[in-house]
Amino acid sequence: MKVVYVFRSLAIWGGIERIIVDKANYLSGLADYDVAIFTADQGDHPVPYELRDGVRLEDLKIRMHTQYRFRGLWRLWKGWQLERRFVRLLRQRLDDVRPDVVVCVASDYPHLVVEAVGGRVPVVIESHSIYQRTFTQLRLLNRLRNWRLDKALKAAQTIVTLTPDDAAEWRKHYKNVVNIPNMVSQNPTGRRGNADLRRVILVARMDDQKRVDLALKIWKSITAEQPDWQLHIYGEGDRQKHIESMAASISGVVLHKPTDHIFDAYCDSSFLILTSLYEPFGLVMPEAMSCGLPVVAFDCPYGPRSIITDGVDGFLVAEGDERAFADRMRLLMTQPERCRAMGDAAIGKAHSFAATAIMPRWTELFKDVTGR
Repeated sequence: MKVVYVFRSLAIWGGIERIIVDKANYLSGLADYDVAIFTADQGDHPVPYELRDGVRLEDLKIRMHTQYRFRGLWRLWKGWQLERRFVRLLRQRLDDVRPDVVVCVASDYPHLVVEAVGGRVPVVIESHSIYQRTFTQLRLLNRLRNWRLDKALKAAQTIVTLTPDDAAEWRKHYKNVVNIPNMVSQNPTGRRGNADLRRVILVARMDDQKRVDLALKIWKSITAEQPDWQLHIYGEGDRQKHIESMAASISGVVLHKPTDHIFDAYCDSSFLILTSLYEPFGLVMPEAMSCGLPVVAFDCPYGPRSIITDGVDGFLVAEGDERAFADRMRLLMTQPERCRAMGDAAIGKAHSFAATAIMPRWTELFKDVTGR
């Protein structure tokens, strides 16, 4: 089975990048799979996650971002030229490779991928957002984008979503929808988190979706009564300066750059918090749970509720209820035995997202769409 993934670039420490690399690595280890990743904008950027030797990474050198050096009609013209180049080069490479299936992401040029494929092989489109956030932009250019995306989704053999609730939303508009959660790397350290360490961890991009500033606000409300505890935040993003400014005035906050040793960071913690506005899945939750960390998260659409069993392996807090969120954190801080018991349950939950549980669903999907 020849599988080609098409993606913008594997250049940042991101959840989608991590998942694409992990899936490609897994499939390349199967005897009858040949896996390639074609990128549009990799350039000289190193891949932050380790790719197996069996995965071929090829950059088409499109440089989509260069259109933003221009303004107005010149930007539109340059963007159109880059899109035509992308379709032409991708079509040529697909003709050379002759894949059985092509996989792309809904946020990364799916309409161009569908055009390049031209109906010759099945296209599977992965949604790494939620439906509510995919078609909500009202500006003229965004309406054009939505129209093109809609055409691509209708032409695709299958749309894959990450949670059952989001799949239900997609099925209101498309028939070819399946739900396959992300596969999750399991704790490789041989250690586990410790309720006695008095360290809380948050792993998130510093942007509007992840609401790290809200986490800091909640943390500030409990630091006076829990002065021995620390909040360790791993991430970066376009709100980084704002987060750094806030953190400087709050005791017990330690900021870190993203790391490829995140499991060591989980194991040096007591529990994980997540304050996202929405989460298509929330990869950090089952990762941390595999290390024996319970999770406190807002019950946002739709990831947390598909992963956490409230009161068993973590806490789901009503969206926006900052006081309740702080109360659940206090409970785990002051009841280490409860924290450990929930951590034990979290390890069991994380196993349900292991590669051995998730990837057979992908190989079965590929068999279905190719008829092989």
